[in-house]
Amino acid sequence: MRPPTQLTAYHKAAAVLVHYQSHKLQPVDSAEPDRRALMQVLADSTSIYNAEREMRWTLQAAVRQATLRQLGNRAAIQAALAANPDRPDTSLQRMFEAYVAGTAPALEQQSLAQLNSTLQTAIWLGDTVADIDVPAVEAVTQRIALQQLLRPFHHLVGDHFRGRQAALARLTQYVFTFEDNLSFELSINTNQRPPLLIYGPGGLGKSTLLAKFILDQLSAENIPTFPFAYIDFDRIGLSAEQPITLLLASLEQLASQFSAEHDACHALREAWLDDLSETRQAEPYPSYVQKSIDLTQQIRGDIFEQRTPFI
Repeated sequence: MRPPTQLTAYHKAAAVLVHYQSHKLQPVDSAEPDRRALMQVLADSTSIYNAEREMRWTLQAAVRQATLRQLGNRAAIQAALAANPDRPDTSLQRMFEAYVAGTAPALEQQSLAQLNSTLQTAIWLGDTVADIDVPAVEAVTQRIALQQLLRPFHHLVGDHFRGRQAALARLTQYVFTFEDNLSFELSINTNQRPPLLIYGPGGLGKSTLLAKFILDQLSAENIPTFPFAYIDFDRIGLSAEQPITLLLASLEQLASQFSAEHDACHALREAWLDDLSETRQAEPYPSYVQKSIDLTQQIRGDIFEQRTPFI
């Protein structure tokens, strides 16, 4: 993409709008319309269509970032917004304006749709406007991954979950050690305690019970965060006959749960993928399976110290 020849008053207006209509775009700090300048911003824009098949224009990403950098501060961006009161009513536009105004909710309070809008806003504004605080792209990406992981749990639990307190209490007692009424420590250790199996006829609510338990623990203030992995064997690519596929899926989920271990998880995952490729070519299947099982021991020592993932 060619760089813009000149950043005009129309560029400044387009840079603060997710998309625009050419006949409604109002130039910033310019009393008179300038058709030549308008044609310049259109040349630096891409045509798109909304759900009603109406054409709109959106400023190309590199041009938008250059223009926002030239605007340089919150006041200039707010002036560009004020010059264009007829703005798109989209999640991205609202989130962009919230960060400009300093009223955006914390990442932990944002829905998945809001997080996706925050991600685009962070790409646009990150390192371009000094007095506007936006989260790092990496932090937003990790939060999105966590929300995507939890989405099926929220779907299962919904607003209708009731009862099951005895079963929830048993799960809590299995996973945690109770020091007193306000102190909990993660106690699960598969070397000392066998796995806990939840069984029953299909449709009884086994998955919903686990989903409720995990969501409750993640939202509790007096219980430490514990690592967990959700393995869905209906997912393409996961196979009990190939244990390393389960480990790779688990590492991806663990990376979204612990920001301090994010890079370590991905580094180990890449190492396992390389090892998997070499092992499949050089070793027979039984040896490959055993090697995959041996790799599980690295999770505790290399990443989570004494914390064992709850699966």
